[in-house]
Amino acid sequence: MNSFDTAVLHWFNSFAGQSHVFDVVTAAFTNYAPLLFALLFLGYFFLSRTETGRMRRTVILSGLSGVVAVVLVLVISHLFYRARPFVATPETVRLLIPHPPDSSFPSDHATGSAAFAAGMWRAPSRSAAWIFTVLAVLVGVSRLIAGVHWPTDVLASFVLGWAAAQLTFALGRPLAPLLDWIVGIFDRGDGRVRTGR
Repeated sequence: MNSFDTAVLHWFNSFAGQSHVFDVVTAAFTNYAPLLFALLFLGYFFLSRTETGRMRRTVILSGLSGVVAVVLVLVISHLFYRARPFVATPETVRLLIPHPPDSSFPSDHATGSAAFAAGMWRAPSRSAAWIFTVLAVLVGVSRLIAGVHWPTDVLASFVLGWAAAQLTFALGRPLAPLLDWIVGIFDRGDGRVRTGR
């Protein structure tokens, strides 16, 4: 491994094992971040009152971006193997969560999170974009603290996630009529609720 990967990984991983509470919170976050993103998507889809139609279209395509990102990760990880930190240097890495010794590159968690965040920058709410971005960065950091990815895995995954979002939104343009139809169903439902019908 290069010196950058080794030094940065060991710095982040040094926080593991220092506090039981910190370890539990980090492990829970890194394991359940996808659920947190799903809850946020549901919240913005159903509860947002800022340009509702545009927000709902963005949420749908951002969610699809994550799916595209994970598919890309599966393909890449089968073509390229890189030993995870706890496999390559087991004597110097504290493994915070159980994990199979499959390929470290790229990180599906970081790639999917980055795709979600990149997609939400097209949303009509800057606060939503920043929330998703901060969470994506925290996901990447948590994977380093947990000792399951190298820093360059995470950095490359962020780029891959961004690219997956750009691809998904570009391919989503021909799907605009379908998205409009789906969003219209929920918009009409909202209207009936507001009028008490």
